Amino acid sequence: MKPNEFLICLDAGHGGLRPGVGADKYTTYPSKCFHHRQGNFHGYGWFFEGVFNRSLANYLYNYLLDYGFQVKKIYEDINDTTLNKRCQLANSYKTLAQSSILVSIHGNAAESTKARGWEIFTTPGETKSDKLATFIGNEVIKATPGWVHRTDRTDGDLDREANFQIIKNTAMPAVLSENGFFTNYQDALLMIDKEWQESIAKAHAKEVLQAYELAELDGFVGTDTGACVEKYFPEIKAVAVEAEVANLKITYAEDLKVAQALLTS
Repeated sequence: MKPNEFLICLDAGHGGLRPGVGADKYTTYPSKCFHHRQGNFHGYGWFFEGVFNRSLANYLYNYLLDYGFQVKKIYEDINDTTLNKRCQLANSYKTLAQSSILVSIHGNAAESTKARGWEIFTTPGETKSDKLATFIGNEVIKATPGWVHRTDRTDGDLDREANFQIIKNTAMPAVLSENGFFTNYQDALLMIDKEWQESIAKAHAKEVLQAYELAELDGFVGTDTGACVEKYFPEIKAVAVEAEVANLKITYAEDLKVAQALLTS
């Protein structure tokens, strides 16, 4: 499967900022935002989750395009597209590629301003999404030493599980990452920093690439041992050797035609 046959549906939760000044210009106001007593953030101490989500998602969008993948945004720059519409868009885009996944970017919030850290969600149970979440989670942990990583390893992997609509109602492996608590001042300082956003976006992109390269999500089917070796063990050199006609292996219908021709010649 070529990179352009691999599709990422990219989601950024909630809404953006309309032109003008004031917290009410935030599409999702008064929800999904927080006012800090110090710092500027997105203006006058306000931190708007949807604005952060779009900034991080846009970095990720560009990195994924650089890898040659198809990438489809299921969010708008300003409007808060409904969850139903986002799911419908993702499911309709699925037909454009041989294999597809969904990554939904969010910031977190809590009543306690002490809550901090990063976490990633899949739907309950063992699914293909678990692999993608583990890839991304491991890379984010490496990229952010000393930060709080809110993992749940009770079932053998690091993702947390919830039936969020965007990952439950999309017909592809899907993950939702919560990239810091904007209600915590220390996390908010990280999250507003463009270099930090780039590092988190790179961690997501690198492990989407890893998932693609390992064919964990791309539906690869090996028809014989040679194909599987070439796919998963590139360090092993495969060579062709001359064999007896009677030892011809039949894998495809075309092979049968070749065998018949050889046996009747």
